[in-house]
Amino acid sequence: KIIVGGRGSTKSTGIADHVAVQMAAGKLWCCAREHQNSIEESVHRTLLEEILRLGLPGFTDTKTSITHVSGGRSFYKGLVRNITSLKSTLSGIDGLWIEEGEDLSENTLRVLTASVRLNATDTQRKMDGEDVSMPEIIITMNRGAKSGAVAQKWLARAEKDLERCGYYEDDLIMVVEMNYTDMPDEWFKLSGLESERLDDLDKMSRAMYDHKWLGKYLDTVDG
Repeated sequence: KIIVGGRGSTKSTGIADHVAVQMAAGKLWCCAREHQNSIEESVHRTLLEEILRLGLPGFTDTKTSITHVSGGRSFYKGLVRNITSLKSTLSGIDGLWIEEGEDLSENTLRVLTASVRLNATDTQRKMDGEDVSMPEIIITMNRGAKSGAVAQKWLARAEKDLERCGYYEDDLIMVVEMNYTDMPDEWFKLSGLESERLDDLDKMSRAMYDHKWLGKYLDTVDG
């Protein structure tokens, strides 16, 4: 599942809500990005803020992860430095949330999509007729260049439908486009982002403005 769009669309907020509710149901989630050097660069703070805003009980902040009394848990990884070791770590998780998916490399995608799968125990349960959910991969991102790995592997097939109706789905992927224009006007204005958007509209190149606020590809350079 890919959520793509520009600034102020609440992509990350919405997925943080989804992950928090999943954790409250006992699920294990890895929250990752291509480059992550510290916990401060992860979505840890976003998750905590949404848990507090939604008033979800039973969570504990361990500083390096978030746990729930149900057994649910989040943990955080930078992918580019750990991709080989993550092959076994990701097997058996319930979900993988990748932020800033425009930065993902072709090698990272190749390893991840083969690693996020049911483990042997859950596969056996499924063979025995139990209802076992497949793990989710969710990517939140703005578009980078059209040569990006996610753009070429998945977005290219979706772009016509995204332009037409903002949504695409086939047997493998679901893509939803979200921008600030999809938010309630009052929320966006009260968030303080409207003044920044108007200043960018006045001073930025059109290509840069469309990339930042409307999630369009940025394939141009100055001059």
